[in-house]
Amino acid sequence: MPHSGVRLSLKDEDEWEEYFNSYKSDLTALQDEIARTDAEINSAVYALYGLTLEEIGTVEEK
Repeated sequence: MPHSGVRLSLKDEDEWEEYFNSYKSDLTALQDEIARTDAEINSAVYALYGLTLEEIGTVEEK
């Protein structure tokens, strides 16, 4: 990708980096929450259908 030639001051770079890191942290927290919720749903479904550990292992193989 060609460089646009836009130059940021060190202050602006710091502000953008702070914004990026904050946004990245928020996204990581959401991904973690989604993974936990997904695991809870899976556990509830496995219990609902009375799956054995062997059956759960088969289902979770990807």
